[in-house]
Amino acid sequence: WHDTSDSYINNSTGTLYARGDTISLNALSTTDKYFDATNGGAANLYYDNSKKLETKTDGVDITGELQCDSLDVDGVADITGNVTLHANLDLQDDDKILLGTGDDLEIYHDGSNSYVKDNGTGSLILETNGHSVDIKHGSEYCARFKEDADVELYYDNSVKLETKSDGVDITGELQCDSLDVDGGADI
Repeated sequence: WHDTSDSYINNSTGTLYARGDTISLNALSTTDKYFDATNGGAANLYYDNSKKLETKTDGVDITGELQCDSLDVDGVADITGNVTLHANLDLQDDDKILLGTGDDLEIYHDGSNSYVKDNGTGSLILETNGHSVDIKHGSEYCARFKEDADVELYYDNSVKLETKSDGVDITGELQCDSLDVDGGADI
């Protein structure tokens, strides 16, 4: 019915069916499409006469950005392009970050220990554009590797072995099974 302003189709009992080999919902004053569907084929949604969602035999094709409050993917996600996260990547125990064509590098936690595992060819290289690489336990250093300077190994946050430009400095006792000194020795 039409109430002098708007038109209505109202069905309060059962199912309302619209049947046809092709169904299209268009704007009256223009050729803009809202929706179209073909029997045995795709159903399409439009925005400003531009197709944004199309059903396909293997799922749905979305043109443009998909915004949602949550996304639950049960299966494999194949993403081409960069992924930008604005929060955490929250993996559970034994879930892995796999890098490289052959999953050459793994980063994971097994519930007890954390791993950076190199499964590929070549070396595992840690590189920084900063001044040092520090290995710490809380506030205590275990090892420090300083750019163009010394390497320090610690025991209970105290330097015990430090490289220098002319050799190595050891603080404390040096225990070894044998000692071979090539050159002069100052004892």
